[in-house]
Amino acid sequence: MRFNRLTAITLFGAGALMACGDDDGTGGAGGGAETTAATTTTGVSTTTAATTTTNSSSSTGMAEGGGGGALNADAEPCGSGEDCNGGVCLTEDAFGWAGGYCSQLCSEGLMIPCEAGSICLTAGDASVCIKSCETAADCTGAGQTCADLGDGTLVCLGGCNDDAQCQVSCDNDSSLCGTAEICDSAMDEDADLLQDCEEIDCAADATCSTAIADACAEATDISAGGSFSGTTVGGTNVFARVCPGLFGNYPAGSNMNENVFVYNATASGILTIETSAPPDFDFDFYMRTDCDDAATNGPSCFVANSTVDFQVTAGQSYYFYVDAYLADTDYDLDVSFIEQVCGDNVTIGSETCDDGNLMPGDGCDATCQVEVPFYCNAAATLNVGANNGDTSTSVNALFATCGGDGNDVIYEFTATATGDVELVLSSASDQGIHVRSTCDDAASEIACVDSAFGGTDEELTLPVTQGTTYVVTVDAYTPGDEGPFTLTVTPL
Repeated sequence: MRFNRLTAITLFGAGALMACGDDDGTGGAGGGAETTAATTTTGVSTTTAATTTTNSSSSTGMAEGGGGGALNADAEPCGSGEDCNGGVCLTEDAFGWAGGYCSQLCSEGLMIPCEAGSICLTAGDASVCIKSCETAADCTGAGQTCADLGDGTLVCLGGCNDDAQCQVSCDNDSSLCGTAEICDSAMDEDADLLQDCEEIDCAADATCSTAIADACAEATDISAGGSFSGTTVGGTNVFARVCPGLFGNYPAGSNMNENVFVYNATASGILTIETSAPPDFDFDFYMRTDCDDAATNGPSCFVANSTVDFQVTAGQSYYFYVDAYLADTDYDLDVSFIEQVCGDNVTIGSETCDDGNLMPGDGCDATCQVEVPFYCNAAATLNVGANNGDTSTSVNALFATCGGDGNDVIYEFTATATGDVELVLSSASDQGIHVRSTCDDAASEIACVDSAFGGTDEELTLPVTQGTTYVVTVDAYTPGDEGPFTLTVTPL
């Protein structure tokens, strides 16, 4: 089965990598015959690779061909390990990555590093080197993307975006090469756990396009709010989606019946939908802004017995899908809406502030958006020693790469000497520290840390230069994480 570019590695694991070696199981010209086991984990995790270069394919015992040069993890196309200068090939057949992908096995625990410019990615029962990237231009292979692994680490992941890149076809749901889907077979030919009209590849099929259009036209209108009860028994079976999850993507509504709902927003604000199902039953629940276009899927999927808030915009339609899980189910939806009104002293929807008036220049402008320069100009002085504050009485002015969706308190200081300064944040709630050189310029971020939960100190050692001013912000990780804190500053 293949869900997405990243889980392709995880699901195939070491077995597929073994298949990339010589048929007789021995190393190639530059490698030894001994096999060293790779790191074993579940799920997907990443470790930053060492910058040293492995100079012999015997370090893994899995290499083949190419002599004794540096093991190659350059993401170049390949058909077998012989094409990879002693490394291994993540083949299109096994991994779904168009044209193959040159890599090598690695293990942080066994001191088998990747070469500079790549990281060791743990996947299933194997660890492989994946090329690092900064921009999409660094990923030159067919179908490759510069992807964020979720922690700010960027790597070139293989895949596809066009049938011509693949030996057979490109599955648009998973962005992986595979077998072409037949749209009326009641089978999952491309092994992505979606089938027939659920597939993006089948959207243009005549039978599917008619069935999808009919289902959209018959969507139940929930614009007036209230309670809605029903059953997926007898529902359509033409929708599903691939949902992001903690351990990779998963299919929602695969080969199951669904009911479709539409909310036509006449005002902007927060739409709240409470979902419920009988005991021992469940369903997937997801949203699109265009009924028949999977490209407009919302960022998240939900399940029964959830209460979900959706930010809606006046004039936009929103489609919701109750898609049975494992078996048809009854369901209940309770729908309510709160309109956002700038100047009513209630911050909701797309508002980032609401101070009860429409006057600009007081930190909240006439459209209820935070005036960042106002708060930057009011930054408090950060002193050596303990600095006490409370984000619950502030606003959400700044954002950071490691979090910071909650309220923040902004400080600044000018270094009196060149050296290191230690910042220690103590808070009972989940809050972090980020540092910029220019307060209202997110691109000037120097450092960011929010790696611990509330109750555990966050620590950051900041190199400083005499005479340079730094903006230090204490930021709640998410709304609701605000609270009192102590930020202790110690020159080292």
